[in-house]
Amino acid sequence: MRRASVHLPVQAMTIAGFAIRAAVRAGRMLSPNFAWRLGGMLGYAFGCLPGREQSRCREHLARAFPDRDHSWIARTARKTFRSFGRMALWTL
Repeated sequence: MRRASVHLPVQAMTIAGFAIRAAVRAGRMLSPNFAWRLGGMLGYAFGCLPGREQSRCREHLARAFPDRDHSWIARTARKTFRSFGRMALWTL
């Protein structure tokens, strides 16, 4: 007899894998120009959210460029995430 709690991580990984495969298939159906624009919008939106990666990006930019002001650091971090989003969808 199987215990459901033992197989929960495997099921969760299967669901996550299915979601990733579905996203890749959907991304491949997009035209390159649309994928470029959509990726930029999604990356920009992700960069505007409060989160660990966003704050780490701003922190590292502040360390690398101590003479720059906060607005430049925030703008550059958002542009970085927008670029990452563009390349992520465009390369599918």
